[in-house]
Amino acid sequence: MPYVLSSGEIADKQPWGIAKIVAMFWGILNFFFMFFRTLISPGSHARGDQYTQDFRGPGGGGSVHHVTSDADMAAQLKRAGSKLVVVDFFATWCGPCRMIAPYVEQMAAETPNVVFLKVDVNQCDGVAAQYSVRAMPTFVFIKNGRKVDSFSGADIEKLRVFVYRHC
Repeated sequence: MPYVLSSGEIADKQPWGIAKIVAMFWGILNFFFMFFRTLISPGSHARGDQYTQDFRGPGGGGSVHHVTSDADMAAQLKRAGSKLVVVDFFATWCGPCRMIAPYVEQMAAETPNVVFLKVDVNQCDGVAAQYSVRAMPTFVFIKNGRKVDSFSGADIEKLRVFVYRHC
């Protein structure tokens, strides 16, 4: 069946056949189904629930402590002594922060001799300013009370390398 283009030319096929429309419909439907399934699934990190409490690694290993104030940060650093402290600066609205959060929990469970802290930059802006945090997530590595390294971005392998380098 001929088809007339807007320029007046005659084409043999329609640009939007029924098969293309049906395929697009199913693709969009699948996207929304997967998106909402992620939001309502138990234990979903898409809602940001993981930022509301301390994290306990499986098997009673290390944990990630959620820093609530500047004074809490100072107390945690003092308590850590000579251990390596990994500080995860995050924001609840940050997608990459949510993506890497389960891996930070897992690493805390695997390395109980390392202290893992999470700092919400919106809640503890003084701590974020002290360590010159400009992007999220930013990981700062502290040993004996001094900053030894840092990097920004949700790079799981880089985090692992930095932890074992300074451990």
